[in-house]
Amino acid sequence: MESLWAVDDLKEENEVVDQVCRIQKFESALQKGHPDFVHLSQLAVELINKLESSNVADANQIRQQIEAVTQRWDKIVARIDEHSHMLVRSGKAEARQLRSDDGAANEEEEDHGTANTSKHQSPEVSDQLGCEPSSTVQFTSHETIDPMVSSSSTLSVSTVVSPVDVFIANVNRIGEDLKPLLEWTYQIKVTRNPDELQNIIQTCQDRLKEIKEKEVEVNALHEELDRIHNLDISAPQLQLANDSFQNFTQIWSNIVNKISDSLNSLSTQTLIGMDEMERITKQLIEFFEKSKNIVSNCAQIPPIEREERVAKLQKQLREQDKNIRFLEANHSDKEQIGDLKKRLVELKESVEKLTEINPIIDRFENYLRSTFPCAGDISTLANELERCDELLEELGNLNTKDPKVEQLEKLGRAKRNSLADYLERSQRNDEKTTTSENMLSALTDRFAALKSAKLEVPELYKQFKELQKDIEKGLAIQKESVALNEEIMLIALSSSTSSRERIFQKLKNRMQLTVAGWSTLEDDIDESIALLEKESKRLQQSAIREFQRNLDELRRAIAASRDATDAEEFSEHLYNLEHLCETMETADKELETLSGINERTARDLNHVREQRNDVLIQAKVRIEELEAAIHNCEQFDSSLTECQAWCNHVQLILSCRAANDVSALDVPHEYNVNINLIYRTHMEFIKESKI
Repeated sequence: MESLWAVDDLKEENEVVDQVCRIQKFESALQKGHPDFVHLSQLAVELINKLESSNVADANQIRQQIEAVTQRWDKIVARIDEHSHMLVRSGKAEARQLRSDDGAANEEEEDHGTANTSKHQSPEVSDQLGCEPSSTVQFTSHETIDPMVSSSSTLSVSTVVSPVDVFIANVNRIGEDLKPLLEWTYQIKVTRNPDELQNIIQTCQDRLKEIKEKEVEVNALHEELDRIHNLDISAPQLQLANDSFQNFTQIWSNIVNKISDSLNSLSTQTLIGMDEMERITKQLIEFFEKSKNIVSNCAQIPPIEREERVAKLQKQLREQDKNIRFLEANHSDKEQIGDLKKRLVELKESVEKLTEINPIIDRFENYLRSTFPCAGDISTLANELERCDELLEELGNLNTKDPKVEQLEKLGRAKRNSLADYLERSQRNDEKTTTSENMLSALTDRFAALKSAKLEVPELYKQFKELQKDIEKGLAIQKESVALNEEIMLIALSSSTSSRERIFQKLKNRMQLTVAGWSTLEDDIDESIALLEKESKRLQQSAIREFQRNLDELRRAIAASRDATDAEEFSEHLYNLEHLCETMETADKELETLSGINERTARDLNHVREQRNDVLIQAKVRIEELEAAIHNCEQFDSSLTECQAWCNHVQLILSCRAANDVSALDVPHEYNVNINLIYRTHMEFIKESKI
């Protein structure tokens, strides 16, 4: 296999021909040795089944040995397949040229048999043939797919399902489960980036766990295939089962090899990375030891030479600072890295003390070069503003006319103004958001209290409308808060600080929570008001119906009162009319209360009230008539009582007179006095009868 050349190295035609001949020889050799390989696999399976119950250690050893042989076989097949693909894709050879003589003969025989059978292939076989890559070497780790045999395995119309069909279905099912893993093997790329190394290793280990979980099902397929071989099944059916399982083992082998190769490569890179970090750590320790001696000697050398050495040291310190940051991000021993950082800080301070004016200038320059804090990070902005003020004060205390110092002071004040502006806007945004959150919390509590309050519908509607107005005011504040927050978020995105994503997500999440809270509260209050309006409409309609019923009843009572004939009936109708009038007034007050909720029923209310006014006027007139009739009846009863008393008096007089007086022709004087009383009584009877 080592004699095969890369496609890019094949420049001459004779080199391509030689490469094709070698591939054909390898293919022929593999095809000749394939029966022995299959027989070896069967013997191994039988031996493992026999030893598994009595001697597990030997069974595992045999399994490992056969797996090692299978992997070597698969690697050879994969390399031949890869070289064939590359030759065909590059256009330097054709697919038919890369088939061995035996394969070409089989292909000619297949051309006669597949024409009548290809359209009757079962779905399982079609899926297997469709999912195979268009390789120029048409065989897998066990045996090539024979289209003639595959086509002869067409499922019959019979209702009996053969064991081979069941086995192929199981193979297809497990093959479908392995498709995501197979696609992953095509997509994975081993990187040298230390930041991504651990993630890729973890992913490979996860895929390895998935493979181990599927290993039980694969072993079950082995056993199922062995059982099929022991059954009395036709040779085409056995060939179909073997082909299906061999295709599956090729996919399985590719996945396992890819995971194994990736893990080996990643493990090697990890070891190389650890060696690199150890080398950098030792280099830093040596640098600190040497620099300590240099700093101690710098105090005794002339200023000019000292400045040169200090400049070199500062340059080296900046380089070592990068190395420490690299170790901090990748090294596992954080305590050791902390000691190195501490020594670096001490060395920087020692170097700064070597000059009189340069330390503050260097510190100020480093501060100006430092990353600008992210907008929205209030604590960091406040600390940086305080630090900037301190450095500006120290720089001003130098009392020098150096142009460099003046330029630094100018740049420092510009940075200070930017810090103050970012801090003020961030604080204003925080205050606005806090105000919006507090208002949202208070209004939400009010809404919850109103929902559980036991109030009448009109009063509850009034309270909800007031709450809705307050929510609208809060939404105006919320819009201002969102606009300011979005402005701060845009500024934060343009920052280069490491905390940019954290601050941005914090601002975004806070804004989303507040916006969602306001939106939910607004929807809830709208829904509650809609329900109250619906309930009030129902109450209004019910009250209008009740009012109309009372109105009709009052009309009927007025009409019925006209049939009354005596004082008792007059009194009953009078009481009924007065009671109905009071009921109308009470219902009118309820309608007045409900009319403020829903304006759609205003016209109905006006129409009903107009009718009410007319009927009430009629009722009042009838009440006055009834009261007058009752008064007349009372007067009549009084007159009748007086008449009865007079009659009794006359009778008493007559009974006291002598018989001669009774028979006398002259009328008694008492009768002459009251003779008109009988006439008046008679007239009153006539008048009352008319009423």
